[in-house]
Amino acid sequence: MGLLTPEEGLKYCQLVFGNLANKEVYAEFLEELGYFPQFLQQATAYIQKLQKSYAFSSITPPCPITEYLKLIRDEGPSNARIQEMLSYVFDADLGTKYPRIFWKSWKLTTVQLQKSPLAVEIISVISFLCADRIPAFLFVSGRPENLERDFENRNAIQNLLSHCLLTLESGFLSIHRLPQKVIRLQLGPEMERVVLTKAMTLLQPFLNQAGIDLNKTKVAHLCIEHARNVCTHILTRKWYDDSEFSNFILNVAKTMLGLGLYANGTQFTQKALTLMRPELGDDEILYLLEEELGNLLFYLGKRGSAVQIFEKLYETYEFLYGVIDARTLKIANRWANALNHFSKTFKKALKIYTTTFDRCSDSHSIIALTAKSGAANCKKCIGEFDIAQTEFESIIKTIQDEIISNPNPELEELLGVSQFRLALVYRELGNFEKAAKLFREFGKLSKRRKGLEHPTTLKSYIDLIECLIGMKQFERAEMKIIKIYEKSEEALTENHLSFFQLREQRAVVQLNLGQVTQDYVKSEHEDMLKRKRDMMKLDPIACVHNEKKIAVILFDTGEVNDALDLFKKVLKTQRCVWTEDHRDVQITTEMIRKCEHELLKQKYGCTYEGCSKRYVKESILNRHIIQVHLGVKFSCEFCNKEFSRQDILRVHQRKCKENTTTS
Repeated sequence: MGLLTPEEGLKYCQLVFGNLANKEVYAEFLEELGYFPQFLQQATAYIQKLQKSYAFSSITPPCPITEYLKLIRDEGPSNARIQEMLSYVFDADLGTKYPRIFWKSWKLTTVQLQKSPLAVEIISVISFLCADRIPAFLFVSGRPENLERDFENRNAIQNLLSHCLLTLESGFLSIHRLPQKVIRLQLGPEMERVVLTKAMTLLQPFLNQAGIDLNKTKVAHLCIEHARNVCTHILTRKWYDDSEFSNFILNVAKTMLGLGLYANGTQFTQKALTLMRPELGDDEILYLLEEELGNLLFYLGKRGSAVQIFEKLYETYEFLYGVIDARTLKIANRWANALNHFSKTFKKALKIYTTTFDRCSDSHSIIALTAKSGAANCKKCIGEFDIAQTEFESIIKTIQDEIISNPNPELEELLGVSQFRLALVYRELGNFEKAAKLFREFGKLSKRRKGLEHPTTLKSYIDLIECLIGMKQFERAEMKIIKIYEKSEEALTENHLSFFQLREQRAVVQLNLGQVTQDYVKSEHEDMLKRKRDMMKLDPIACVHNEKKIAVILFDTGEVNDALDLFKKVLKTQRCVWTEDHRDVQITTEMIRKCEHELLKQKYGCTYEGCSKRYVKESILNRHIIQVHLGVKFSCEFCNKEFSRQDILRVHQRKCKENTTTS
């Protein structure tokens, strides 16, 4: 960064541009650029480009140096603003000219580079990756099949080298950290994702060597910082270095969590822990990896395993760091959050949240707010909706005030989670409009950050559809369902819980629009219930929603005996979790009374010995006798599966026919 003397500067200009009659132009040029060698090199490359543009023109060209001086003198940001944008304190010895000249010269150069898309692509990828030594063969492979691409990339790199944007040494490309910041500022968040996709494509051979599959279809939704860290480790081959290997593995686990690749992430992290434990023993990095494994298992739906990991980590952190250490308090919140998804441990989760909040000092404000939000969520789960609503509204206002004075990504994330939980409370209280507004806002935020196919985004839109159904806006709900199906077809596989939830919602909407029968809707609820019981292995309380829906349909279709049995089962589950004054308990109790009252009006009783079933219609009684006492079965003509009821067979055959036709 040393300065040229006036004599050295003049000699440099004469060497590049030749002798000029008016040497005052050179002097003005050197003075304006502050005699900084790097800026002179850049300006020279820019001016030579200008000269070439006039080479075949009949117009008398203006003096290119004068043209450049006009551009560099145009008003730009102040020195203070430049320093703020670049987060860089300039050395006072460099003079006050340095920030302005720096900004203008790099800005002019990068603007000129827009004319060469390939050069822009290369410099953007290099700036994005932030690696000091990027192997040139990433862009110029030397393979015969890539000859044309290599030639184009080589010319683009030469262009970048001539403008001093890059340096090439021993086959490695590097970029100055300040122009790197300028380029990244110009990219912006949306363009960064495009560059990320390109970077991951270039790095795919290295990813294959490392045994990593980051699912190309979701690459554009990567968490930028985690992706950059992973790319940097790959480029510098640091996964072969034992001291860096564990950090690299941790970054990959975080990336997969950010992508929503919970199954792949869990498998990857479990395998890494198995390989690393014998080598590292009780190293702190293993605890961090176990935290990520707990998070992955939690979102995968294996909440019991997540609870065990977080409880074990809490005991370890409490022993190693003490109860008031930030690491211990954070893991306590995660442990409580996992416990809060099991009906038998709601109160235990609330106790942990309360204890964590009491232990937080002023320096742990975010942890304290997280605990407070978690405690309010526990109250929502045990049915104290009015209290939960008041607390969430207070917490959200506090977080919003904190963000204004101290912007923080963690606070913004917590704000989104708290608003989502408040939306669930509003929905339970029947305030569908307020709930829909919050779900919509949360969905848009999640879509922008993580993409439409991310499980969090899908969950928010599914909850929004539930609100639209609650407001009886069935046409809007149907349009929303169709839109999600169209744009998330790849994510909505038949192994995805959201797939079944959307199918269930679509059936309810179609029923209200007169497009399907109640038997079809009942079969969708039964599919969802089976999914929850067999595949997800969730808490019994999680199945209550579908059991209630099936019981209501049974009641509406005249099968009051079966509805009564199912309502009694639901009430038994609810009483294990909630008190008698809980709204859902009261609704179920009222439905049981309705069923019992309806049975008194039933005049068609079953005559088989030991059977006390009664029905309002003779046709329903006959169906009961055929199904229960005679054991008659009806077979599907497509797959030979047997059913005891013809109406259920008809619904099954419709789906089976569609699947057979598709295959």
